[in-house]
Amino acid sequence: MPPADLATQRAYTLRLRPADAEDDGWWEPLWRTHEAVNRGAQVFGDFLLTLRGGLSHKLADEKVHSKAGEREPTEEERRDRRIVLATSWLSVESAPPPKVHRHIVASDQSNGLPKTVRALRRILAEQGVSEEDAAAWVSDCKATLEATIRKGAVWVNRHRCFVELCGDQDLEAARADCKTVLWYVFGSGYLSLPTRRKPEDEHEGPAEGLRRAEWAAAAAAAAYGAAHRTRHLFTHLLGGGSPFGAEKESLLLRAWWHELLEHALERECRIPLAPPQSSTGRRSGQHAPTELHREMLSQAASRVAQIHTKRKQQEVARRERLEAARKIDDSRADDALRERLELLDAYCARRAEETGSLEGYTIVRRQVTRWAQVVAAWDALAEANPKCTEQERAAEVRRL
Repeated sequence: MPPADLATQRAYTLRLRPADAEDDGWWEPLWRTHEAVNRGAQVFGDFLLTLRGGLSHKLADEKVHSKAGEREPTEEERRDRRIVLATSWLSVESAPPPKVHRHIVASDQSNGLPKTVRALRRILAEQGVSEEDAAAWVSDCKATLEATIRKGAVWVNRHRCFVELCGDQDLEAARADCKTVLWYVFGSGYLSLPTRRKPEDEHEGPAEGLRRAEWAAAAAAAAYGAAHRTRHLFTHLLGGGSPFGAEKESLLLRAWWHELLEHALERECRIPLAPPQSSTGRRSGQHAPTELHREMLSQAASRVAQIHTKRKQQEVARRERLEAARKIDDSRADDALRERLELLDAYCARRAEETGSLEGYTIVRRQVTRWAQVVAAWDALAEANPKCTEQERAAEVRRL
């Protein structure tokens, strides 16, 4: 049986039954295989996160390719790219591997979030960015890097992880390989943010619900696509080295990446890679050990793609909340609205204290757009029972 102190479970393991009810010897190899695959996925996940830390600042200024040809990025596009790059260099993670603990910049409990901005300045300096340009980067990224992160999460300086990993390797070649791998696995839109809500949809509850569904589907599609695009990349990295992708690309430091990953996988999951020319597993009707390694990379890419997509969605939502807050602040100049807004502020402050929210309590759009239905339901309830209680009105709200 698997060790009792390891609580991770998977549904497929719970559905398995032995052919011989008295034979429980299959549990141990099953658990060890499951554990090895998870450890290997962690190796590949750490590898992909570190590649994100190796992206060049020059990507923020690259020309935009379209059917009409090439053009310079707009200021908004450049700002979006800078934010995505900054959050690739400084990554929000939960339970990072021990080897990167020394690169933790800040946590959810540290009140030193300016540390993230200082870390960004150091990264830009290491990449040769001038002080004037670095100031523009900080202006674009400061609010994002100082945003509240989830409980238990930390900011990890993945750029330092990348530099240390490369050692005496050619950094420019390594950075080029980072872009090649990430653009292939996660798509050429890696640096682009999702489309923002249209102004005419700002007060539409159904549109808000539709976008939440679209964003959830986009994250799932990104995870699925990344997982399926890893096969040829795996063959290039850890197999025969044949070029991958529509452009038949090859990594500049392919032999070094291969050696790095091979040693890490054998150390962590203890499943040796099959030689590239080996086909014994196929002839015998069994999967070669390499099939398990492909599954590890697939799982890691799926998870990182989902996280990356959601992180970009959260950035768009954060900006929209700030814009909405600014509009409310502008409304305070109206004497007729000031008192009502102060009452709402007091309510939100009380709810934040009651719920223990780190970011405060916010009345979201759907709570406002459904209010007319709540009032109508309460009117119907009062008409049917003039002595209706507060609990009955609360029940109507929950029903809606």
